[in-house]
Amino acid sequence: MSSTVEVSHKKQIRNSVLLAVVLAAVFLALYFMTRRTSPEEAAAERQVLKAVIQIDGEKVHTMDLDQDAEYRAETAEGNYNTVVVKDQSVCVEEADCKNQVCVKTGAIRFPGEVIACMPHRMMIYIE
Repeated sequence: MSSTVEVSHKKQIRNSVLLAVVLAAVFLALYFMTRRTSPEEAAAERQVLKAVIQIDGEKVHTMDLDQDAEYRAETAEGNYNTVVVKDQSVCVEEADCKNQVCVKTGAIRFPGEVIACMPHRMMIYIE
């Protein structure tokens, strides 16, 4: 009976250690996936965040977030989105799509954030 209790106790310890390792890995993964670099932190690290504009999965333009600017992203069909960088963030100010989801998304400024215009197959993300 003593050996059965020892085996059961060893399994509990092994399971507890395994659970702790798995939880630590999950928390580390979540930390790195959700960690955001603010424009101020990026400047302090000598990084310039950029807004990347893709249409049909192809990079068509990049814009530095530290310089106010405007860009008209046009599709091959002649549709457009007016992309504006202001105050270290980027937004779609105007678009000729029906649903206006890209305009309603508002401004983004952190890596990992995305603006998408599905009718124009356009995506803007920060890197």
